[in-house]
Amino acid sequence: MTFGGSSWIVSNVIGGLFTFTLECSGGNVFLGSSPSRTITGTSYTCNAFDFLYTSTASEFQTLEVIGDPYGSGNCCQTFIVEGCTNQQIYGLTINVYDYSGGSLLTSGATGSQGLGEGKVNLIWSGSCNVYVTVTDPNGRFASYGNALSLTSGQNQTIHMTLATGYYCYTGSVCAWPLPSTLHCTFANAGAQVFTYASGKWTASFIYLTVAYVINLATNGTMTATANGVGFTCTFTLTQCPVGPFIGSIAVPSSGTGSPIGNGSMTE
Repeated sequence: MTFGGSSWIVSNVIGGLFTFTLECSGGNVFLGSSPSRTITGTSYTCNAFDFLYTSTASEFQTLEVIGDPYGSGNCCQTFIVEGCTNQQIYGLTINVYDYSGGSLLTSGATGSQGLGEGKVNLIWSGSCNVYVTVTDPNGRFASYGNALSLTSGQNQTIHMTLATGYYCYTGSVCAWPLPSTLHCTFANAGAQVFTYASGKWTASFIYLTVAYVINLATNGTMTATANGVGFTCTFTLTQCPVGPFIGSIAVPSSGTGSPIGNGSMTE
């Protein structure tokens, strides 16, 4: 494509990160040390946009875009992968095949292009009717595999299913689930284990001849008893997984539950 004048707009550009080489033609009109300029785009998109280049002085008589500004693929898709509380998940690998068990057309990891934690733009040659897999290197989500009929230039949201032994914590906007076993160290009662069942993690232990039962529900609320007498404790999330998960348990400084002391929880 060749354009005249001092400013040029290349319209309807799509694809991933692009590189245009701009070359002069029609005489010795380039004033720099080389007869070309290379401009690299700074964003990934499956949506059409305009690319503007303005020359300085008599830098160019014409502008030529070398290569295919529309990308090398026939299908472009923005994949959005979500986990717990519909939050986007980074670091998951998306593979696109022509069919289940077929040839790999393209692949990419969510969050690798600066589009958002759970997004990745992929372009491939051929049909938009493909087989897509998503794998979690942390093993917290079950592997995803499905035949999809996509429309080029659109978004495709994939909701991941939890792997066995993992559960969503909905008391905060954590995208990653927690394991069935959590560990808490109380200031006085020491290390205790919380095990998941029926919508909550529970620790049952004896300290100074008193039987304690402490529950952390998936929504972040806590209930606790000491020899069957209820007392108040509060859970505070410090960091979501896979950072890793960190939280704290505040116990009243006096009263029924006070002997065990405050707790620090992790996986």
